[in-house]
Amino acid sequence: MERWQIIVIAVVASIIWMIYKRRTGRTKSTFSGDFPKRQTVESWYRLAQEKAADLEAETKTQKEKRWSEMSQEQQLAYTESFLETTFGSLAKTKYSTDEKLQLGKTQFLIEMESGPIQ
Repeated sequence: MERWQIIVIAVVASIIWMIYKRRTGRTKSTFSGDFPKRQTVESWYRLAQEKAADLEAETKTQKEKRWSEMSQEQQLAYTESFLETTFGSLAKTKYSTDEKLQLGKTQFLIEMESGPIQ
């Protein structure tokens, strides 16, 4: 690779990094401990409900059918894995089984449509 190509790549990368920092509100270096905050279950659930409302009725029905075909043990395993991965291990013990299943079903429907909520 020629020197001018390396310089162009470096300039483009620094511009992308500056845009990213401006859009995410980061002003400090990531290495100084300025990490983005985790979502709370409540804020995630609110966003998930908004996304779920946007799903087409027919597609949602098919996905709900797939969820209902899973055993309750599979649903709980899916939900607890999601809760631990997304919100930390304490989130698994914070909610009742019914609340966990509702969170898991919502995540399942959203994830099947467009991937995890960021």
